Amino acid sequence: MNEFIEAQVALGWEDLRSCYDVVIVGGGGHGLSTAYHLASRHGITDVAVLERGYIGSGNSGRNTTVIRANYGIPEAVRFYQRSVDLYSRLEEETGRWIMHDRKGLLWLVHGIPGTRNEKARSIVNQAFGADTVYVTPEEVGEICPDVDLNAGGGEYPVTGGSYSPHAATARHDRVVWALAEGAMKRGVHVHQRTAVTGLLKAGDRVTGVLTDRGPVAAGVEATYRPWRPWQG
Repeated sequence: MNEFIEAQVALGWEDLRSCYDVVIVGGGGHGLSTAYHLASRHGITDVAVLERGYIGSGNSGRNTTVIRANYGIPEAVRFYQRSVDLYSRLEEETGRWIMHDRKGLLWLVHGIPGTRNEKARSIVNQAFGADTVYVTPEEVGEICPDVDLNAGGGEYPVTGGSYSPHAATARHDRVVWALAEGAMKRGVHVHQRTAVTGLLKAGDRVTGVLTDRGPVAAGVEATYRPWRPWQG
C-alpha cells in the first residue's frame, strides 16, 4: 500500500454469465472506457469486460501517461482532441482523483526538415480542433527556460517546435480504477483472469467469444471482418 492506492474505490466483482448484450475484450483504458461510456451515455449496461490478467495490466500500465492531440493526421487529431476533452472532465464526472494535471506539451525539432514538418503539423492541428502553435527557439526558451537551445554543444541546436497548452498527464492505474468503478456502478461486469481464446460465429456474424472459463454469447451481434495487412 502506498499514497497512490485509492482505498475508497469500490470495485464489485460478479460471477461470469453465459450471455451479455455486449462483450468487450480487454480491461485496459480502451475497453473500460468503452464499457463506461456505453453505460453512462447510452444506457447499455448488460456488458461484460473480459481481461486475461488484471485491469490495466497491459499497455495501460506501460504508457507514458501523456494526454495529447498534436498528431499529424486529421482523423487522429480529431480523435485525440476528443480524448483530451473527456479526460479534462473525468475527475469531476467520476468523483475520483486520477491525478489529471494539465501542463502543456513542448515538442522540439532540430534542423530545417523538422522545422518545416512542425509548422505543417501545427497548421493541421489548428484546422482540426487541437490548440497547437508553432514556436521559435526564443519562444521555447520563454516557455521552458531549462531547455538547452544548443543541445550537444551546438551540434543539435533547437530550431523550433510546437506547443500544445492543453496537453496533460494522468495516473494510468487510477484511470482504469475510475472507469471500472463507474461502469460497475451502472451494472457492467468486469471479469479479470478471463482469457478470450476464440470467437463464436454464425456465418459472417460474431455471436460471442470462447474463454478459458467457457463460452460467452453476445446478444448484439457484430459483422466479422478478417484483418488484412493493408487495412492497418
